[in-house]
Amino acid sequence: MTDDRPSHAKGSPGDRDPSIAITGDLAFGQQFSISRDIPNGCYIVQDGFSRAVVILPLQCGGEVITRAGVWHIGPERRGVGWVVVARAQHDASCVACAYPRWRPNAFKLWVAPDSSYRLKQSLLTGGWTLSGPGGRIAHVTLGATGGSIDTFQTTIIPPQLALLTALTLETIKANRAIPTVDVVTGS
Repeated sequence: MTDDRPSHAKGSPGDRDPSIAITGDLAFGQQFSISRDIPNGCYIVQDGFSRAVVILPLQCGGEVITRAGVWHIGPERRGVGWVVVARAQHDASCVACAYPRWRPNAFKLWVAPDSSYRLKQSLLTGGWTLSGPGGRIAHVTLGATGGSIDTFQTTIIPPQLALLTALTLETIKANRAIPTVDVVTGS
C-alpha cells in the first residue's frame, strides 16, 4: 500500500498516537507549557490542566494542529531570503507569514486578512515577545526539551491567537534551523 499524502504531511503530528487529542484552547492571561514528545515526533503545548492546545512537529515545518484549525507551516525561500508561511490545509492558500526584520532575531508577522504583529528575541533572556497594536500578546521560550508560553490580556480573537501562536513557534524553530532566516537584503 502506498502513502498518497502530500510530502509535508508524512511524519507530521497527524501521524501521532491518537490518544493525543486537542482538548483545550489558547486563552489570554494564562501560562502554557511546551513539552517534547519524541516517540510521537511532536511538541505539545498544554494548558494548566495538562490539556493539549497545540501540536506541532519537532522538525522545522509541517502540520500544526489546534482546535481553531490545521495548517501547514514552514519556511519557504523568497528572493534572497526566507519567510515562514502558514497555509490552509484545504487549499494551500497563504493565511499568515513571518518576514525577517532589519535586525537579527526580529520578525514581522502578518495574519489574513490584514493584521500585523511583531516578534523579537530578547538579547538578555533569550525569550521571545510577540506584540501587536495593543501591546504585548505573549512571551515565549522554546529550548531543546520544551518551553513555555505566557499570554497577556489583549483584544485578539482566540482563533487568530491559535494561528498566531503556531506561526510564532514555527518561526522560532526556523530561526534556529536556518542560519540565514533572519538575514534578508531584498524586499
